[in-house]
Parts: sequence; structure tokens; C-alpha cells
Amino acid sequence: MKAPLVSVIVPNYQHEDFLRERLDSIFDQEFQDFELILMDDCSSDGSVRILEEYASKRPGTRLVLNEENSGSPFKQWMKGASMAQGKYLWIAESDDIALPGLLKRNVEMMTEHPKAVISFCQSIFVNERSEELYSFGENYRFVYKTDRWDADFVGDGKEECRNYMLLHNSIPNASATLIQKEAFERCGGPPLDWKLNGDWLFYCKLLQHGDIAYSAEPLNRFRKHQKTQRQRANANARAYFEILDIVAFIDAHCSPEAEKRKRAFHNYSNWWIGSLFRQERNLRYLKDNGTLYRRFRKERSYLLARIVYTAVLSSLIQLLDWLKIKPALKKIRKALFPGKYFEHE
Repeated sequence: MKAPLVSVIVPNYQHEDFLRERLDSIFDQEFQDFELILMDDCSSDGSVRILEEYASKRPGTRLVLNEENSGSPFKQWMKGASMAQGKYLWIAESDDIALPGLLKRNVEMMTEHPKAVISFCQSIFVNERSEELYSFGENYRFVYKTDRWDADFVGDGKEECRNYMLLHNSIPNASATLIQKEAFERCGGPPLDWKLNGDWLFYCKLLQHGDIAYSAEPLNRFRKHQKTQRQRANANARAYFEILDIVAFIDAHCSPEAEKRKRAFHNYSNWWIGSLFRQERNLRYLKDNGTLYRRFRKERSYLLARIVYTAVLSSLIQLLDWLKIKPALKKIRKALFPGKYFEHE
């Protein structure tokens, strides 16, 4: 039997509320030359029942149920990829949604640009009720100060890392992508012990082996909700150690300009400072953040002053919440800074 062109891997954990909509969006794809691998990482909700139901609807579907939780979404990526028979991999996260043309468009880009190791399309954020919030294009314009992602493009992988991945993960959601399986295996896949930014490092590794292709057509729906891995991982400092490792990788393999590297550390130190007031207070809090402080201080002047300023601002925001006038001030901010992605917070 001829192998399918695409292997669709659906790694699930505790997403019973979103699974039916996700799987329906896969079944409804215009491009149908794919095999389906459904995976569950020992969910305690009703996920398995739904996966079993949908597995029976499509002949040849494989259902992989873990008896113990793996502890890492990236272990599920690797497990699914090891089983895949297709030339391309679509890691369709179980809480997202695809428009019918997503897979077709990504296959077209990979076929038209054989040097590409990954293709992806524009994403629209949706909430828990699947209501559209805003396009990731607003994030692009805010972070990168460019309209580059308003149109289709194909770019060199190392240049993507040097100019864009250094500043932010320019591929926001695995569900929007199609990945060449051979390149996935060649770069070794994502780091299995990372909790948050393993996809970011993986894309950087992958892009050492070929080009990147992008479609501005918004065919992916990226869900924001409280059960995401990002929400859980942001409770501690670990994500920032991962980011420093990503910068080190790009430094070693892509030789970024000094000014762009400086800008990257400015951005990441700001992210880290903001996280100090959201992280869980435990035994590792002081140790980990002390290490990060010393690391960021080497790259940025007046770091302590910035932390004090942010602490005062954070206290002021809490006061505004208590006084119940924060929504009115958000409206003023939106009027003063239209089009900024933070207006959707």
C-alpha cells in the first residue's frame, strides 16, 4: 500500500472540551491524503472516549494511549513522528482548529519549494468559545516593527533564525505548520525535557537544514485558554533559562549582528522582569531568579532600576483592579495606541 503524503499527529492531554471541534476540523480538510495518529497522554477527563469514537470513523487511524503521563508535550511529538509514514508531519495540537484549506495550502508550499523544511500559515487567536480575538499578525508588527508577515514569502532558514527567531518565536503555533519528516529526524526533534520553548529551539535546529515557507492566509485558529502548557509553564523561571539556551544556539550557528542580539536581551529581560510578579513563590524562586538576574545584568544596564520600576507599576495595577477602574484605563490605552496586540489582553 502506498504511504500517505502527510502524517497528522494529534497529541492530546486534558482537552476534552475542544477535541470534537479539533478532530472535525481535521476530518473536513480539503486535502485528504493523510494518515491519522491520535495520541493521549493519560488524560483524566473524557478525552479517551472521544478519541476512540473518532478513531473508529476513519479506517487506518492509529490510537496511542499512554498508561502514564509522559510529563512533556515534546515526548508526544517524538513518539508520533517515530510512527509516522508520511513525507510530511502535521502536529495538530488538540485544542486548536484548522480551516478546511490549511493542509492543502501547506502541502502546496512544500511542493512548490522543495528546499523548505517547514511551511506555515497565519494564525488567528480564538478563545475557549472559539470566538475570534485577533490575528497573530498584530504580534508580528508589535515585536518586529515590520509588515513582513502581511504577504507570502520563502526565506533562508539560517537568516530566519538570525533576523527573527533571535527576537521571538516567529512560528507561533505548531498547528499552523507542515514539517518535512526527514529534516525532523535529521535535527533530532525537540528537546524532551523542556516545558515551554522546546518548539522554538526545535524550529531553530530544523531551519539549519533548509528554507521556511509562509502563507499570509489565516487558516489556523490558535486557542488561548487557562489549560495551555504556556499558562502552566509561566508559573516559574524555567522558561527564561530555555530562552537563554536558544540565544546561545543562534549565536553559535547563525552569527547574529551585535545590535540585534542586544535588542533580544533587552526584550527577554523585560519579559523576565514582568514574570517575577506572576511566578509561584517557592524554594527555587530566589535561586533561579538570582541566577537569571546575574545573567541579564551582564547584557543590560540599570537592570535593578527596571525591576523596581516594574514592581511599583505592578502594585499600581493591583490598586486599579481593587478600585475597579482598570477597564476604563484600558479603553484609554486602546485609543492612544490603536492596533497594538496588548489591547486584547
